[in-house]
Amino acid sequence: GGAYAQGAGERIDAYEVSIDIQGDGSIGVTERIAYDFGSSERHGIIRNIPVRFHYDDRHDRVYPLDVRSVDGSAGTPDQYEVNRSGNEIQIKVGDPDRTITGRHVYTLSYRVEGALNGFVDHDELYWNAIGTEWGVPIDSARVAVRGPTALDRIACFAGPLGSNRPCGTSDLQGE
Repeated sequence: GGAYAQGAGERIDAYEVSIDIQGDGSIGVTERIAYDFGSSERHGIIRNIPVRFHYDDRHDRVYPLDVRSVDGSAGTPDQYEVNRSGNEIQIKVGDPDRTITGRHVYTLSYRVEGALNGFVDHDELYWNAIGTEWGVPIDSARVAVRGPTALDRIACFAGPLGSNRPCGTSDLQGE
């Protein structure tokens, strides 16, 4: 469907992700995406989340992902379908029989298993919170991570895929 989002003049005003690390090593993710379709008539958005990564010559790493809920702001069609395509899970949000314009806010909630790397003396969360699948500018992005124990180190990168450019700001806050 060409009429789902990704076009000229469209943008994401604000993208807020909150990640809760669970005691069992899974993560709960909530994404709040403020998407402005401008004057483009679209059915909604498509969120592509990579869930299979090359690990080594013999193994891929797979993250089981379970979509919990999708909610839209007032007047935003928020029915959704989840498809697996290749290495990605695709969450397609919107009404196939109706188009919308202007600014709409989508809240996606899902659970991911296997996102923690276990080491002898620490666990590492390795997750691309925003993703590289968006074909539109993102004006502001914010990610908050909470865990069952205190987080002691943070490495945050922003920019195109493979970027090692640090995020604009990143800090650790104790509870």
